Amino acid sequence: EMCQRTIDTNDYDGLLAMLSTLQDSWSGLSTVRLTKIIKCTFEMIPLSAESYEGVLSFLAGLIETYKDKKMLSLDLRCKEVHALLSLGKYPECLTKIADIAKDLKQFDDKINLISLYVYESRAHYELKDFARARASLTSARALAVSAACPAQLQAQIDLLNGMYLSDEESYGMAVSYFIEAIEGFAQDKMLENARVALRYIMLCKIMGEQFSEVSAVLETKYAASIREDRFIGVLLRVADSCKKRDLKAYAETLSECSGVLEADAYVYRHLQRLYAILLDKNILKIIEPYSHVRIDFIARKLGADAAVIETKLRKMILDKAINGILDHVTQCLIITAE
Repeated sequence: EMCQRTIDTNDYDGLLAMLSTLQDSWSGLSTVRLTKIIKCTFEMIPLSAESYEGVLSFLAGLIETYKDKKMLSLDLRCKEVHALLSLGKYPECLTKIADIAKDLKQFDDKINLISLYVYESRAHYELKDFARARASLTSARALAVSAACPAQLQAQIDLLNGMYLSDEESYGMAVSYFIEAIEGFAQDKMLENARVALRYIMLCKIMGEQFSEVSAVLETKYAASIREDRFIGVLLRVADSCKKRDLKAYAETLSECSGVLEADAYVYRHLQRLYAILLDKNILKIIEPYSHVRIDFIARKLGADAAVIETKLRKMILDKAINGILDHVTQCLIITAE
């Protein structure tokens, strides 16, 4: 309770002083129990841009205080990496991982090493280094086979596996991993993380054009306790607009719900990509019977702004998706022979 009150007031200096002197004021406190207390305290801390400096200063202070307790120090350094990752400090995160991994291998701390590989994979992924992201995840998976991997940690591995497969458009296999992730997170009562995996299943159904199956996902056994997610309503709207081939409704959903969608960059990025794909397909379908098509005609058909359609047509011409030219005098797309 004292720790929680200190955290609530953002008094990280006070929290550091409290935990740094814990073994002095509590005779007989073992290092194992001290590690558990610090772990529980860290889990109480909300990681945000506002608390960033305080949290990192707090962790640095603990690392310095307990530098002679090697295993506790390593555990704290791993928590520092997790904090950096949560706060979007990806290059700093990767720099620290390189040093910590060597020490973890020396002490055969498999669980923290698996966590470190997961953090490394996520950091590389956010920096768009997808090859290294997959390599780090492969290392985590290989080590998890030979270790008593906690359910939530295995669930993190499964979640990343699903994400990477989804990026490769292997939506069926991705869904299998997301279901495993839900079960792992639910086992350790990490329901918020399980909700993330559920929304990714719905996203896979949308991306795989299985629009009628999106709502059915919510009726499954694994979704029973995690349906309360603000993303679900948005994804149902997107699925409905895709099913009706209503690009205008799709664009309105992305615009009106941007505040919700921006909270999950993975979902938002995929939905924007899908919109671009659907827009391309609809434009090609509209212009197919014509040799000359007015830009505003295409725009009206799609319920979009003419300037947006003109920009899109220009890109499609450059990408060789359309064989033609734009006539700016007549504001027409002129289709040329292939």
